[in-house]
Amino acid sequence: MTTIDTVIDQPGALIDGVWTGGDQVLPTIDPATGEEHGRIHTSATSDVDRAVATARAASRGWSRTSPSERGALLSRWAQLIFENQERLALYEFTREKAVAVKLLRGQD
Repeated sequence: MTTIDTVIDQPGALIDGVWTGGDQVLPTIDPATGEEHGRIHTSATSDVDRAVATARAASRGWSRTSPSERGALLSRWAQLIFENQERLALYEFTREKAVAVKLLRGQD
């Protein structure tokens, strides 16, 4: 099973259940300090084409999914986001937007 830690630490894109990374690696820079805090892999055109084809195929299956099953899946997704909201926020806002953790938590 893919977890948030797996996704955050994985160098590449998850396409059709397979982690795929391009040959070129680019740094991600902390806007507050100017320091590198991560690296991302680029995607080749063939990776993007495969991702689009996979998404189209998944869309056909999703359209045949009953509304109640869709609702259950989306509720589970929302629950996972809720359960991991602090980790998601800390990653997104402290690493990508340079917002202080105290500010995020509403502390002075």
